[in-house]
Amino acid sequence: MQPLDNRTVIEYYFKAVEVVDQFVMQDKPYGKFSPAERNDIDGQKEPVVFYAVSLLTSAFILMKKQRISMIMISFEDLVFSTLVCPLSTFMFATFWNIYLYDRDLLYPKYIDSIIPGWVNHGMHTLIFPLALVEMFVIPHQYPSVGKGLSIVGMTALAYLLIFYFFAKTGKWMYPVFKLLSPLGVLVFARIAIVNLLFYYMLGRFLNRMIWGESSLAKKSSQAPHETFLS
Repeated sequence: MQPLDNRTVIEYYFKAVEVVDQFVMQDKPYGKFSPAERNDIDGQKEPVVFYAVSLLTSAFILMKKQRISMIMISFEDLVFSTLVCPLSTFMFATFWNIYLYDRDLLYPKYIDSIIPGWVNHGMHTLIFPLALVEMFVIPHQYPSVGKGLSIVGMTALAYLLIFYFFAKTGKWMYPVFKLLSPLGVLVFARIAIVNLLFYYMLGRFLNRMIWGESSLAKKSSQAPHETFLS
C-alpha cells in the first residue's frame, strides 16, 4: 500500500480503539467487559502495528535510506506473511461463521448498544479485505515453508498459553467457550491451529499465483525505491 493508504488505515484503527476504550472504561474498570474480553480488544491493535511499519518503510524508501529500507521490507514481508495474512483470515472466517450460526456465542446483542457497528467491522471484517488488497498490490517475499510454519506454530502456541490462562481463571474472551467442556475447548483449539496453518499455506499459494516466481525474485534483487515506484 502507498503511504496515504497506510495512514488512513492507521487513523481508522486508532479511532476504533479509542471508541472501544471509552466504552470499556465507563462505570467500572471494565464496563460490561471482563478482563479477558478487554485482552481480546487489545489484540485487535495488531493491524495498527503492521500498517505503521508499512508507513515507516515507505518513508525510509522515499528518503532513499537503502540499507534500513531493505531491513524494513524484509521485516514487513515476514510479519505480513506469517502473522497478518493468516490471522486476519482466521479471525474473519471464524468470527463470522460462528456469528451467523448464533451471534450470542460470540457477540451478544447488548454489545450493539455499547460498541458502534463500524468498530465491530473494523475488528472482525475490515482486516480480511485489507490483507487481500495488500497481497494484490504489493508482492511479498514469503520465508521458507519450514520457517513460516514454525513462526505460525509459535504464534498458535502463544494463543494456547492464553487459552490455558483463561481456562484456569474461567474468564473467557467469548461466551462460546463457557459452554464447551474441557475436551470441547481442546478440540476447538486443535481445529483452530490446523486452520491457521492452512491459511498460511493458502496465503503463500495465492501470493505465488498472483505474482509468480519471476516477480518475487525481481523484487528481492531490486533496490527499495525501485520496488516502491514500480
